[in-house]
Amino acid sequence: MYLLLILTLLIWSFIIYKIFFTNEDENDGNLATETIRVNEKVEDKFDPIPLLLNYRDPFLKTATVVKNKRKLTPSKKRVVRNQVSWPKIKYSGLIQNKVTNERRINITINNKNYIMKENDKVRDILLVKIHADSIILSKNKVTKSFINPK
Repeated sequence: MYLLLILTLLIWSFIIYKIFFTNEDENDGNLATETIRVNEKVEDKFDPIPLLLNYRDPFLKTATVVKNKRKLTPSKKRVVRNQVSWPKIKYSGLIQNKVTNERRINITINNKNYIMKENDKVRDILLVKIHADSIILSKNKVTKSFINPK
């Protein structure tokens, strides 16, 4: 009896500790949305199996004869995505020149810091656009967005 009480207290104390005393910085802060281009190749295949609709209707209690017209319906289209392996990327912040309004970003790619401006390319990664709170990067014609964790 006392063993169950002690076990219950231990479990609830662990849960309360995890809720209230965990470090919120466990996340690396990279919230990313991914925009992927789709290849133009789409295969149209038809389902060759006809439907047999000559079964008895359970509500009418009479058999109905349905002429089987073979209609070919297109199957679902397959979407093929370009597979790109992205390195570890962390967007650290925006640097803006007040005189010329030129924007640059501080970015970490595979634990190496870079300062980039729009249309700069580092390690096959192109900086497409700089926004106030996010950036858009491109690699092999696949774009990905990174948000500044602040």
